[in-house]
Amino acid sequence: MNLTAPAEKPPIGLRQNNPGNIRLTRKDKWQESLPPEPGDAFVRFRAPQWGIRAIGKILISYDKRGITTPDAFARAWAPPSENDTQAYAEHIALGLGLVDDKGKPQIYDYIDLDSFEVALPLVKTVIVHENGRNPYRDQVIIDGLRMAGIKDAPNKPLIKRGSFMTQATTAAGGLGLAASTAVEPVKKVVDGLDPFSAAAPVQWLVTAGLTLCAALSLAGAVGLWMQHRKGL
Repeated sequence: MNLTAPAEKPPIGLRQNNPGNIRLTRKDKWQESLPPEPGDAFVRFRAPQWGIRAIGKILISYDKRGITTPDAFARAWAPPSENDTQAYAEHIALGLGLVDDKGKPQIYDYIDLDSFEVALPLVKTVIVHENGRNPYRDQVIIDGLRMAGIKDAPNKPLIKRGSFMTQATTAAGGLGLAASTAVEPVKKVVDGLDPFSAAAPVQWLVTAGLTLCAALSLAGAVGLWMQHRKGL
């Protein structure tokens, strides 16, 4: 006898990589959306980053339309005819930390939807409100907002602080310029590639190859420097 409870089925927004529950329309052709299946009412995306990118694109369009408060956002995103707009607006205000001295949500406070400082916590709150939870790491959401073109969304660094190459560059001292020159072409190429496209395996190979070239260039520079120190 199997006493194991059946696994809970994820909500449709998470299953379809559409955590904002963006509806299908004839006029909107979202980038990296998948062909709808019979009965679909919401867009299907290839990966959650693309669904979050779509949310970011809508935030930018709202900002251009002058939507600048949690209340106005909720009314545009979740019309009162279908949703509890008041509850949605209050949830957004709480997610953004817009409360008075008594903790009451301030749904008429100004917000800049086309800013990373507002977009990141707002999108997190939308995901929770639409799906009951947020299963994504911050970096997934940041990547989606960056692809959408949200102002000040950070780019993912190529080399993390404290990595081997960073330490090697520091230890080399005067060879820092050579290391920087070797790594810069890698960064430019990687930044120009879309990490969530169908060419992701190609991107990985290109990144690995160019990084290896940069490392070999640095190693060669170190070797020449050591020979110079020895008088060879």
